[in-house]
Amino acid sequence: MKDLRSLAGMGSKADPRVDAARAAMESDPAQAEQIRAAMERYGSKSEAELMNELSRAKQNGELNPAELSKVAARLAPMLNPEQQRRMESVLKTLQGK
Repeated sequence: MKDLRSLAGMGSKADPRVDAARAAMESDPAQAEQIRAAMERYGSKSEAELMNELSRAKQNGELNPAELSKVAARLAPMLNPEQQRRMESVLKTLQGK
């Protein structure tokens, strides 16, 4: 799975993470809509552009480290090991570790 857009049309036989993603999105429809909106807003940005956005949000006090950890914990089951490592790296960067 390259990104969340690749979930469309996939079944659990293709990748068990799909079921985890669907369950997470179905458990909170409001959050699912926020995820869709974020995908539309940020989906075409490069990694460098995304990191700049996150750094700006951190400097403006818009990022809550505890919330980031919660989101990461919810996303982790939907990611492959490489994506999990990358997410952990981004979190460490944002948390100044």
